Amino acid sequence: MKKTLLVFVLVILAIATCYAQTSELTKFSSKTSRVETRKTENGSWQKEDFAIYHLIVFDMKNKKINTYHESTKDNDLDVLSMKKETTDSGTTLIFDCVDDENLQCKAVLTSLYLRLEYSLLRITYYIDK
Repeated sequence: MKKTLLVFVLVILAIATCYAQTSELTKFSSKTSRVETRKTENGSWQKEDFAIYHLIVFDMKNKKINTYHESTKDNDLDVLSMKKETTDSGTTLIFDCVDDENLQCKAVLTSLYLRLEYSLLRITYYIDK
């Protein structure tokens, strides 16, 4: 438990530091992801898990979040704002973003995952430890 808490605190501090003042990139890897799509008929979510490697890059100097699969950029998000929520279970960073097709979304970062949330689509990248 202490090791998990320490890793979580270090991740949050690294991201917050990058967001506030540095030009360095913060990178995470993910070997598992989940794609959820909302059915318009009843509003329920259909989910599918994938065992695919992704690289997640936070470039807070340029206010960007990017995800890559192999050498292909999957997501290119411009960060508009960020807020931090702290609860008993940990700290969550929530980024309001716009993607390369000018669609608004939220990027939610915890110690376990990065989730991109659109109105009809959610993509969750589980962060490797």
